[in-house]
Amino acid sequence: MILPSSSNISKIHKDQRYLDGLSTHNVDIITEIYSRFSKRVRSFIMQHGGTRADAADTFGEVLTALYLQSKYKNLKLVTSFESIFIPLCRRRWIQKSGIPSNTQIELPKQTPEEEMVTQVENETVQSAILFQTLKQMEDPCKEIIETALSGGDQQLLAVKLRISADYLKQKKADCLIKLIKTSGIRI
Repeated sequence: MILPSSSNISKIHKDQRYLDGLSTHNVDIITEIYSRFSKRVRSFIMQHGGTRADAADTFGEVLTALYLQSKYKNLKLVTSFESIFIPLCRRRWIQKSGIPSNTQIELPKQTPEEEMVTQVENETVQSAILFQTLKQMEDPCKEIIETALSGGDQQLLAVKLRISADYLKQKKADCLIKLIKTSGIRI
């Protein structure tokens, strides 16, 4: 389960380090996530009609969703990372692959984390749509948004684009609005 940052800090699970590592682009943590969980995700997806590429895409989409929630919503993990990540990957694959809802697939029983999993799942879909729309955008909006998402230096970008830092902030807001409108998602 993930709680807003205002919740009781003593409830934070030790696996919060995974979310913290994602939000700070910590290579060691990201590598550990791949080494601990990629085989299970790949196995599940390949057993249910997918390919290695499908598994890699699904894994990445769920990591991206968790990254966005951790970085921009400052959410905290209060249960193991595995108990959130694996079901998210499974549900995302079921959703992507179009497996009928009446098909029997072994998923863990409903847990208290189910509501959070559904929320992250919805945000995963929205993230995928936004990233696809971003790929199709033209510069400078594409470059401005990519720099902001990657934590790049905004001052250097302003100099490169030959605009003031204040105008860059306004342009970034305009570009984000354009991205959201073009994608057709509701936020």
